[in-house]
Order: sequence, then structure tokens, then C-alpha cells
Amino acid sequence: MKKGLLIVLVCLTVIFGALLIIPVFFKDDILKIVQDQSSRYIKAELKIGDLNLSMFRSFPDLNIALKDVIVTGKDEFAGDTVVNIPLFEASVNLKSLISGNELIVNRILLKNCRLQPTVDTAGRANWDILIGEDESGTETESGQPEDEKESTEKSLSLKDISIRDLYLSYRDYQNSTYAGIGNVNLNISGNLSAKNTMINVLLDLDNISFRQQNSVWINRTNLDWEAGIAADFEGQTFEIKENRLSLNDLVLNLDG
Repeated sequence: MKKGLLIVLVCLTVIFGALLIIPVFFKDDILKIVQDQSSRYIKAELKIGDLNLSMFRSFPDLNIALKDVIVTGKDEFAGDTVVNIPLFEASVNLKSLISGNELIVNRILLKNCRLQPTVDTAGRANWDILIGEDESGTETESGQPEDEKESTEKSLSLKDISIRDLYLSYRDYQNSTYAGIGNVNLNISGNLSAKNTMINVLLDLDNISFRQQNSVWINRTNLDWEAGIAADFEGQTFEIKENRLSLNDLVLNLDG
């Protein structure tokens, strides 16, 4: 009896130790993936305050937490904060991270973000940071053709995206237009990587405001939306199956 109990304790200790140690081996790999992907798609400065990994928060998935993620512009928007994300969490299927051609992300969470899109007096937008195909080139730095490189990269599978307590402030100095949302909560769930899927959407917007020059068009308005959307990503068609939309005290139903 004592021997059997000892064996169980040893096994539990080994498992517990493995769950503590495994994330350590992937920290550098995950940071490299984030940096490589960001450099491929955005022309902006990306700073990450810290990266924490855990096998306990979303077991058996690997929980990835990026803290104090800040994206700042370049050139005329140098030093201008475009996005500030205090917390970014993702639950990643560990097996897909180790092997296979598909990286399975079961959940993504962005919390307490500040999004500040801005257009300057010359009409230039600080969110214009995506790298186009003509800018990315056809070869990598090592000379490897782009199509060959993509064949070796993992495809991405997403299932659940949540945004909590996001603050949005839009400023267009060229057209004297200002808009803001005090609080954005959004959840999108479904197999977002499938060609055909049902997407469930929960959207909550508080304190919406919109002003253009001296005219105030929207002031302190709230919007709630719950919907089920049949999505055909291949054909680019979307059909609203179930839906409830409320604008302050006004409730609307949309179909189609």
C-alpha cells in the first residue's frame, strides 16, 4: 500500500514538474513567432513588456500571456501610440505548436486595450501600418522564394476571440471629425478557419459619440448586438440567422 502510494506521488511530482518546465522551452520560440509575424505584416514598432507561459490556466492547452504590448508608428507618426494592449492571452493547442502544419488557437483574449486611430492634417492615417504585397517582396532575406517559405509555415486555426473593456478614440484633424467609444466588449466564437461555419457574435458598445466640426451627431449612445451568422468565407457570403440589436431602448431585428 505504501509502495503504491509512493509511486503515485512520484508520478504526480514528475507530471507537475513537467507542466512547470515545458513552458520554459517554448518561451523563446513563441517570442520569435510573434516578432517574425509582426515584421512580415506591419511596418510599426512593436514592444512587448513581458511574456508568461503556463500549462495550468488552460490545461491541456498552453496559456500564453503577453503583457504591455504597444504598437507605435514610424516616420511622421514616430512615437505615436496606435494600440496599447495591457493584456493579450491565447490558449494554444500544445501538440499543434510542437508538430503539424496547423497552429490551433482555441481562445484569444484582449483586455483593457486602448485604440487610438488618428488622421493628421495631411490626411495620413497612423493605422496604415500593414505591409502590402508590393512592399513585402517575393524573397526572404535568406533568398528563399516566398511561396516556398509559406509552404513551411503553419496555418492558423481560431475558435474564440474576446475583447474586454476596449477604449476607442478616433481623431481626424483633416476633416475635424472625432469619435469615441467608452467601452467595447466583443466575443466571436465558431470555427473561424473553416470555409463554412456558424459564427456567434456578442457585441456591447457603451458611450458612443460622434462629432464633426461643430455638429454633434451621436452622444452617449449604447448599442448591444447578439447574432448568429452563417458564414461562407470562400464565397464571401454571410447570412444573419438569429439576431437581436438594441440601440439604447430601441430594439431591432435584422435578417438576411
